[in-house]
Amino acid sequence: MIREPEFKKRDTAREPVRILLLEDNPDFAELLRTRLRAMRSVSSHLEVVDRLSQALVKLASDNFGLIIADLNVVDSSGVETVRALAPAASQPI
Repeated sequence: MIREPEFKKRDTAREPVRILLLEDNPDFAELLRTRLRAMRSVSSHLEVVDRLSQALVKLASDNFGLIIADLNVVDSSGVETVRALAPAASQPI
């Protein structure tokens, strides 16, 4: 069963949105990083991992406001990626 995300109130003027990106294509990761930097209305901090196992470690120890996931990475593919992330995530995937 997939949990509904729990959103915490935060001061958006001071705190950047922490984003975890699970992506094994470095060019796409850099493109997203560049586009996020260009956004003036939202401050963000992007952390990139290229394996599901790394994402799960990050989720266990850090808080993120958003998870963006490539469903097909080296150590997972398709729906299995979402099934593995969902229990560890308290934020949208």
